[in-house]
Amino acid sequence: KEVMCFNYSSAMVDIFNHFLTIKTVHRDMGFLEHDRQWQLFMKDCNLDGMSFDDFLIEQQKIASIVGMCGVLVDKPNTGKKKLTATQEAKLGIYPYVVPFSMPDIFDWGWKRDHATGRMILEFVKLRLSDDSFSIWTETYWQVWTINENGGVSKEEGLNPLGEVPFVWFYNIKDIFDPTIGKPNIVTGK
Repeated sequence: KEVMCFNYSSAMVDIFNHFLTIKTVHRDMGFLEHDRQWQLFMKDCNLDGMSFDDFLIEQQKIASIVGMCGVLVDKPNTGKKKLTATQEAKLGIYPYVVPFSMPDIFDWGWKRDHATGRMILEFVKLRLSDDSFSIWTETYWQVWTINENGGVSKEEGLNPLGEVPFVWFYNIKDIFDPTIGKPNIVTGK
């Protein structure tokens, strides 16, 4: 019925995002403010040169378009040798974030925490690349890789955090299912 449809989505998302981020966010981080690993993280949170503030703005844009996205918090493996936080900071080792859009978040599950009554993430399954997938639970992580011969190899380890290190970014939570996000812009009629 429409001969031409102008794509205003990008402009609207940018305007809305600019309105939300026009003022610099002030975070009172207490003692963490002077922590070397935190400072490294704030400057380069994704190990690709992006500041944490810019990263959050980008995730908000994605969530406003598709309704939700997710972020895995991980840390480089230091091998079997246990390092102190000071040693890790000197080596440039600190936690980092990895963004995931909905096509790369294959599955997830929630459970109710009996102590608090809140819903907590029980597991998440993520696509890392065309031939590599990751599973995180409260107790372990696994990375499954498909090799050129069609075989599968697996890396795994314990999750020392005791919770799934994955954070959801919602735009607007669905009124009937608060674990699902809705976009700002709805296309179609």
